[in-house]
Amino acid sequence: TLVAYAGVWGGGTFRTIDCGATWERLPNYPTDSASAILIDPGNPQRIFLADRTAPRIYRMAADYRTWEVYYDAGESYYRVMSAAIAPRSGTTPIIYASIFSFGGPMSGDLFRIEDRNRASLFTGVLPRLPVALTVDTRQIDGLSLYAVLHGYGVYKTTSGGASWEEISGPGSRVPQNVGFNGLMIHPSDPMKLYLYGGCDVNLELAHSGAHPANIDTVYFSSDGGSTWNNLEY
Repeated sequence: TLVAYAGVWGGGTFRTIDCGATWERLPNYPTDSASAILIDPGNPQRIFLADRTAPRIYRMAADYRTWEVYYDAGESYYRVMSAAIAPRSGTTPIIYASIFSFGGPMSGDLFRIEDRNRASLFTGVLPRLPVALTVDTRQIDGLSLYAVLHGYGVYKTTSGGASWEEISGPGSRVPQNVGFNGLMIHPSDPMKLYLYGGCDVNLELAHSGAHPANIDTVYFSSDGGSTWNNLEY
């Protein structure tokens, strides 16, 4: 595709229609720092922004020039950490959002937003707040989702967030002292996964002791996350 979007932390949101040769700032963008840019798989003209500075999801209005608040988590929350969009057999997609709350480091909840007036909270079903969410968009109604957690741990749900399975335990060959920043699904084979962007800081904000070769690399799984291989080796 020729079209891509990019959010700059503190610098706005941009679009290219020529594979990145030139970029234009989206008009009247509602936040300087988008933590996620979400494009509806069923309607690429429907665009949402997750706000890194407030607990809100915005939707581009019908005029394609203004934005409206699509979902606001409320005054107990203050920032959208990550978000992902899932297709649904209906008029509106499902949005998953990991949103910080006041109360302590990495406090917050995972939301499943059905529409602007209806959302479910999956509080306590994961040990920590996700820093990245990835949806398998081949699954209608958004039941298949991956969550990369703060510090360490990668989890998968096939029930839309009601229950989760860890896919990064000791038998997976993923280092237990490395955190990650994101996960990608192969565009033509959902069993092929890529885990990237390692972090060597633990939950106490100290060095985890991880070897650089286990951090500055990509891990690949060909079996849906049951086992992983470091592509560096």
